[in-house]
Amino acid sequence: MPKHQLSTGNKQLSSVTVDPLDAFKATGPDRQTRINAVLRDALAHGVVKP
Repeated sequence: MPKHQLSTGNKQLSSVTVDPLDAFKATGPDRQTRINAVLRDALAHGVVKP
């Protein structure tokens, strides 16, 4: 499955498969803010561990 590299300046953060990224892109601007909110919520609820 194809992946996109996420980066901030010269610092790579992660890679994401195309499907979830396309879903966030389809919902309009500020997708990074929404992605961050989903990840923070998952951390807060123990869905993923740091």
